[in-house]
Amino acid sequence: MTPDFGRYKILSEIGRGGMGIVYQAYDPKENRLVAIKQLVMENISPEKMREFRDRFRREAVTIKRLSHKNIVEVFDVEVEEGNYYYVMEFLEGHSLKSELEARKEPMTPQEFWPLLSQVSEGLDFAHTMNVVHRDVKPDNIFILKDGRVKITDFGIARAVDFEETKLTKTGVMLGTLAYVSPEQLQDAKNVDHRADIFSLGVVSYEALSKQIPFSGEGIAATIVKIVSKEEKPLHIHNPGIGVETSACVAKAMRKRARERYRSIKDFARDFASSLSDKTGSPQRNLSVGQRTAENIDALPANYRPPGYEDVPGHRSNLSAAETSANPAIQPFQPSPQAINYPDISDSPHSPSSASAGSWGSSSEFRSVNAPGGSFDPKRQTESYASPASRSLSGASSTKGKFIRSITTRGKEQIPFTDPAHLAFWSGRLVVADVGSRKLSVFSKDGRWSGDLAQLPDAKNSATRGGSVTKPSGLAFDGRGRIYVTDANDHFIRVFDASGVFTRDFKNVHGNESGLTGVTIDSTGIIYAADAVNGCIQVFQADMGTWLRKLGSKGNAPGQMQLPCGLAVDRLNQIYCVDYGLSRVSVFNKAGVLVRCFGEKGSAPGQFNVPRAVAVDQNDKIYVLDSLNHRVQVFSPTGDFLYIIGQKGSEDGQLLAPSDVSIDTESNTIYIADKGNRRIQCFQIEG
Repeated sequence: MTPDFGRYKILSEIGRGGMGIVYQAYDPKENRLVAIKQLVMENISPEKMREFRDRFRREAVTIKRLSHKNIVEVFDVEVEEGNYYYVMEFLEGHSLKSELEARKEPMTPQEFWPLLSQVSEGLDFAHTMNVVHRDVKPDNIFILKDGRVKITDFGIARAVDFEETKLTKTGVMLGTLAYVSPEQLQDAKNVDHRADIFSLGVVSYEALSKQIPFSGEGIAATIVKIVSKEEKPLHIHNPGIGVETSACVAKAMRKRARERYRSIKDFARDFASSLSDKTGSPQRNLSVGQRTAENIDALPANYRPPGYEDVPGHRSNLSAAETSANPAIQPFQPSPQAINYPDISDSPHSPSSASAGSWGSSSEFRSVNAPGGSFDPKRQTESYASPASRSLSGASSTKGKFIRSITTRGKEQIPFTDPAHLAFWSGRLVVADVGSRKLSVFSKDGRWSGDLAQLPDAKNSATRGGSVTKPSGLAFDGRGRIYVTDANDHFIRVFDASGVFTRDFKNVHGNESGLTGVTIDSTGIIYAADAVNGCIQVFQADMGTWLRKLGSKGNAPGQMQLPCGLAVDRLNQIYCVDYGLSRVSVFNKAGVLVRCFGEKGSAPGQFNVPRAVAVDQNDKIYVLDSLNHRVQVFSPTGDFLYIIGQKGSEDGQLLAPSDVSIDTESNTIYIADKGNRRIQCFQIEG
């Protein structure tokens, strides 16, 4: 029996779905064809019927105000007992769903862009009217014969409580479920426009790959994937998709709403920009000033970068000899743009290339030099009594109590030649000695316990089982695994919690450059500093697949010249020091610049080649200021607080330090005192 729709004469049934039936009808009053969608009410519980009717009426008023070229126009809404329908313009064409089903191959980004741009315009207009669609999917994107795009069913999904539909019984929402945002599954009543961004990201992924990113066998499996599983990166699934486009779509589908784009416009703008991006961009020649900065350790201690204001006693111009890089033995074929950290000076103690051992027991520990005597190899970490601390002299703003130094590694107590990088986590300190190419592990009180086990014969390893030529960054993840970057290549090496090499993965977006730093947030997302490309490369947890980049090459806020050290705080904000611009940039996880601070100079709060950064449990920021021979401490908002260290070779003094890491449990800070060939440990303020 055909239902009664008043003056509208039903001509035919167009389609039928879980939430309604669509008819083609004729409106004699206006002499036009219309489409009528009658809502199916059988899935709404009786006790919710009145609430639904009131909500639908309120929504209908809003929907009728959405007059936009890319939103289907609603002419009439009927809310009578047992009869709920709305009348809209009749569209000739087909849905995006039909388009995708008819195609043998996925759409190219260039083909999809005209559709995405129009859908984005319509959604953005609705969002400015405080209306959220909440059911963006290919069925609701209609392509007219002339190429125009209309969004249909606007706002109707909002009229029905997701949790009140008989989902598990009838499967009404199964077709929609794959496009639903995680927050809709958890709190359907309190979602905002970012739910539409997620859904449009899923639509984009499907259009460009003909695959749903979060689909499982059944409702429960699909929900689990939407809420907790990462999608397979689009550029991996479809090699024809550029990495920039892939990263753009991935950002739209972030699990947490705050990590997605702030607006549909931002999503569309990034997608459009990605179409002109060329993967494997041509090599970029560094200026003389940049090459000088990259080889800064080879320069005199009183050097100031080009453009730095002249200070009495300092030179602003250097000879070619002063700016040239020291050669290094490189078993790999480094790229021409590899970041080079030459030795401060030649070392008479060149350790032999003994094979890396596994983590040793306490009986295998050997003494390390420290003020007040040597450590007892049999003494437990917890019972070690540190030698008397010595207060640092100098300016009143200088703080921090010296505790101990570590000057040797290995059973034979081999002196460090170039201890350039370190990382501390859960009682373990890893130190990268660039001169010996060794990655050594120490207890928190400075006892050597073994070297990371590299496996030169490992199959399918591009780095010869984790071997390094010029290590440039170290980081722990929450499982105790260790990640290592090398300035001479674009691979990240991974060692398990016992210190044994497991795998490596490639920075696919920076083949021409090495990586200059690495950090990992609490969710396992990996961030690596890419100095040549002036950005931070972001990789997926565990899989190591490239996701996106943060920042770009340049001098403006949010841009970088020579990013180096990285750190994250409790909110998973990313801190990056830029020793080309002498400043610190802070990004939220979505990649949006939060703030930046610092400038060239020697005064408190100014930097001269900052190389590393760390954040403590109170979100205070520690910036290693290499050529000012100090670590500067800042408040969470970037205000200068105090200084740790000063130039010199005595205990508690520093010479061209290169890295910093914090033991947040005991409020101690470890500094790679590269110029003095040692690791120093200080007590810091709580």
